Amino acid sequence: MAFRPDLRAVGAISALLLLGAAPPPQTATQLVNDARARLAANDFAGAIDLSGRAIALAPTNPDVLLLSANLVRDRFGLTAALPWYDRVLQIKPDDIPALIDKAATLGDAGQSIACLAVTRQILALDPGQPMALYLQSVLAARAGKWEVARALLYRTDGALDDLAGVMLLRGAIALQTGATETAIATLSPLVETQPGNRHARRLLGLALWRSDDDQGALDMLQPIADNGDAWVLTVMARAAETLGDRARAANLLDRAANPPAHGPAWQGGGQGDVMMAAGQWPAAAGYYARSANVRFTQSTAFRLIYALGRAGQGDPAGTVLTTLITQNPASLPALRLAASDALSRREWARAATALEAVRNRTGNRDALLIGKLSWAHYRLGRNAEALEDARRAYAVSPASALAAADYGWLLVRAGDKASGVPLLQKAVSTVPGYAPFRAKLAEAQKR
Repeated sequence: MAFRPDLRAVGAISALLLLGAAPPPQTATQLVNDARARLAANDFAGAIDLSGRAIALAPTNPDVLLLSANLVRDRFGLTAALPWYDRVLQIKPDDIPALIDKAATLGDAGQSIACLAVTRQILALDPGQPMALYLQSVLAARAGKWEVARALLYRTDGALDDLAGVMLLRGAIALQTGATETAIATLSPLVETQPGNRHARRLLGLALWRSDDDQGALDMLQPIADNGDAWVLTVMARAAETLGDRARAANLLDRAANPPAHGPAWQGGGQGDVMMAAGQWPAAAGYYARSANVRFTQSTAFRLIYALGRAGQGDPAGTVLTTLITQNPASLPALRLAASDALSRREWARAATALEAVRNRTGNRDALLIGKLSWAHYRLGRNAEALEDARRAYAVSPASALAAADYGWLLVRAGDKASGVPLLQKAVSTVPGYAPFRAKLAEAQKR
């Protein structure tokens, strides 16, 4: 069976329907087509309405159910959509688009084994199916099996090369396998065509920094530096250190070590964003809540959490965050936000749980994340784990002043002043303008 991706394309008939130049659709198929046109026109509420009417007309039609499944996924989250995909497959077990969407949803929800099983089912039905191979490549990449990921992506024979996700994965594979220049060549066109693609900017910024283009890395990452992403800020700090701009490096490290409790302040369209820019937090939260009731996307959820937090409604913000993680259990941004929120509230056990979940997904390559985990463990009295985490963070990033300071301080606290003080001195000499490092060194020397 040929692959039939749901690209939600708008045809001439659908355009006429949107303009009211054709009679209202009467069949479930027409309703599905019009709903897809509404989605392409960013009329999500209209698509929901049409989907409901289609379900009423044809509750067992696979195309109708698949549309509803995808709307539920966008509206309520990943786990809420899975039963809908199962309804499609109970009626039509060999429906390739439904199987692909289910596999992708399982993968995004962190259910890797189930996702792999579905992709194998797809390949048994349609050998060489490119989307199934792509999803398997993503799973391999998430497991750190980069050579396997590259081999699987190669088997797609370029069928998906125009997709942003494939370009992003190809760039990540190149970066992780040491092909830095290939990563730059792959990711640069993606950033040019999608300048707002945060993931592409993060990877390209890292690739430029690894190729010793420190100024290029700073320029690439600067547009996303205001979002409070500690990883981005740390890479920028290290680039600034190399360029000799120690004041900027100190400022970036300070921002990385003290992220906002409820995430970044976004800019963009929408009445909620207008209210937020004006500092009218309750009004902004109200707009975002109404948007979330139509479509509970991560972007809307993050905005709602931030607005509620600034409005002093911490408990509702926590409820939204819990719902977001429940529906998107493998979402790294949501888990990182939960960790930052817990750290700001000094809820060390919750912070450690969220940070460990991120580390389970990303491995021991993020020195900043491991450093935060070391402090959470230290506050929980798990001193041996804290010291081991700090050691790992320093091993990953020995040039990082923050990693050196954390490891040195925990060594001193563990009674190893001889090893700890030199690390604190290294941190101070690297970023002499950063007062917290100097304070820790002074206290360590008094012990």
